[in-house]
Amino acid sequence: MALSLIPFAIGFLLALLMFIAIRRTGRLPPEFSSIAAAIMFAPILVGAVDTVTTSVLSLTDPPREQHAALTMLAGALVFSAVTFAPTLLTLVPLLTFYLVRAYQKKRLLPAKLMSAIGLCCTAVQIAWLNILANATD
Repeated sequence: MALSLIPFAIGFLLALLMFIAIRRTGRLPPEFSSIAAAIMFAPILVGAVDTVTTSVLSLTDPPREQHAALTMLAGALVFSAVTFAPTLLTLVPLLTFYLVRAYQKKRLLPAKLMSAIGLCCTAVQIAWLNILANATD
């Protein structure tokens, strides 16, 4: 269980650094929370890195015909989409909404609410990963 949290912690730190740098540009309103955005973005970043890694590993197996390689790549993408379904279905639209509202300088939802939603979705994602891991045993 603890090992499954490490990628999310690293993703959070990288996302936090990115959103702090974006905030320093002055294009975001003062109520924009870099921490809330990083909490929501970390699982998306972990899912993206996992998808790229899975895809590259599926293509670096022993040489195959082009059709077989594309089939393996499609399978890796479908596997990643199922693996990270809770994140793709909840956090991607929510983070998009939050960032669009921030750049338009419109009223934002409270940072505490956004952080709580992000943490809940991350907990669901970790539970989903553990369910999938136990199902394959």
